[in-house]
Amino acid sequence: MKFALFYQLQNPRPWHPQAEYERYWQAIEQVELAEQVGFEAVWLAEHHFMPEISHSGAPEILLAAMAQRTSVIRLGFGVVLLPLSHPVRVAERVATLDIVSNGRVEFGTGRSTTRTQLDAFGVDPAETRERWEESVDLIPRLWLEDTVTHEGKHYQLHGLSVLPKPVQKPHPPMWVACGQASTYELAGKKGIGAIGFSSGAFEEMERRIGTYRSALADANPPGGVVNDRVGVWTMAHCAESDREARDLAGPEALWYFRLVRRQLDEEWKNPSEVPESYRTYATSTSTDGPRRFGSYDDPDATIDRGMFIIGDPDSCIRQIERYQRVGVEYMLCVMQVGRIPHEKIKNSIALFGKHVIPHFAARASVAGGASG
Repeated sequence: MKFALFYQLQNPRPWHPQAEYERYWQAIEQVELAEQVGFEAVWLAEHHFMPEISHSGAPEILLAAMAQRTSVIRLGFGVVLLPLSHPVRVAERVATLDIVSNGRVEFGTGRSTTRTQLDAFGVDPAETRERWEESVDLIPRLWLEDTVTHEGKHYQLHGLSVLPKPVQKPHPPMWVACGQASTYELAGKKGIGAIGFSSGAFEEMERRIGTYRSALADANPPGGVVNDRVGVWTMAHCAESDREARDLAGPEALWYFRLVRRQLDEEWKNPSEVPESYRTYATSTSTDGPRRFGSYDDPDATIDRGMFIIGDPDSCIRQIERYQRVGVEYMLCVMQVGRIPHEKIKNSIALFGKHVIPHFAARASVAGGASG
């Protein structure tokens, strides 16, 4: 089990003039600490037009700043919304960050779950999966080949040399955000890493990971190399006492999910206009249908169900072990949540580094010794 920080740059109202400035610089300081205490990576989301939920419209710039203040922590795009950008521009940005970070990039990809983003960039929601797939197949070629000719449905290139090339060979590890079961299978077939979303439904998570592992057996990776890791992102907070962590972080995590649900309810409120590949998002968040994340009213029940990793160090370890048992090997921890103060977030990162990360490192060492 490895650990990363995941940022959306949440920014709750009311906003004061320095609110965004503080969020960005606090994130940089938190990542510097995370590297010191043993986190493997930091991931930044790409979102547009999502006030309070995420103020992260240009993650490559903040990741580049973090690259200059760190030396070993890996830098993840979590994720690039491929249908919103031309694959050439994506390949150039990712390769540039790989150069300035000395080969530390993790290349996460996705489609976008909000109609507002797609409409603003002129993208038909019914085309996002095929645009994503065309880009995922094309981008490694842009890194590996001197000149590229491509005649696709959405993109055409004629003998172009795309520069710069990334430092990592053959290219940075590729991932996809998996919000529904079918994406796990597609990720396995393409041999790219799968990043899921926590809901506390461990049996369903285990089934999806099993589907992914089965599909990996016949993987055809676009760049010729398989990334077979499975990660899950979740709200996480650790404090000296279980009650302190729950009282502080539980309500803030629920604030976030209530806000997301309200936005998605507005985005997909006309069922007849929802493309097939977005039906899962439209029905799973609706107040009129089944709630993908369950109740939004009881922080303790939500934590106990396993949706969040919130508690003292021992509680956090027990909660993470539930994920490990169903096949998760990479926890992406969202610690900058709602109104949790900067110093409390730093303390949580430090406690993970002191207690949680060493616990799983020791278990891996014992398992490795036994297998040897």
